[in-house]
Amino acid sequence: MLHEKHEDSIPQIRLIEGVIQQNEKLVRLLADTASVMIWKAGGNTLCYYFNSIWLEFRGRELAQEIGTSWID
Repeated sequence: MLHEKHEDSIPQIRLIEGVIQQNEKLVRLLADTASVMIWKAGGNTLCYYFNSIWLEFRGRELAQEIGTSWID
């Protein structure tokens, strides 16, 4: 019986994963098309996301800003 429950949950898990991926794409699209600078940092002040407006303002590529390089 436990085996049947596990197999039934696999399609649900895949569906949820698909929804999460679609939501992530939507959030990135919204952030990249927003007319404000958006960035995401961890608790250690290392930044790992900058939207296109930020990068245009700074005149730099994403690889140049990642980590603590944005502080320069």
